[in-house]
Amino acid sequence: ACSIFGGMENLLLLNVSRNSIGDQSCVNLSSNRSIVWLSLDDTKVTDDGVLAISRMPNLQALTLSVTRISNNAVGILRTFPRLSYLVVSNT
Repeated sequence: ACSIFGGMENLLLLNVSRNSIGDQSCVNLSSNRSIVWLSLDDTKVTDDGVLAISRMPNLQALTLSVTRISNNAVGILRTFPRLSYLVVSNT
């Protein structure tokens, strides 16, 4: 699903909330170096998807409400180098 965003080097903000995307889409997004804000609310993303997007070097804002992440994702989220805004609820 998110592989359609490949080659969009200038994409800064991406909202794919309320979508059926999951961890594979996060893997596809993980090579994007330009996204600074990503909303994955109400998706099928799990801890594996969070691990994949941890490789996005410029990600500063992330929303993960109504996802399938567990408490284990907190440890992964701590590794995001530039993350300064995070919303997680109802997971």
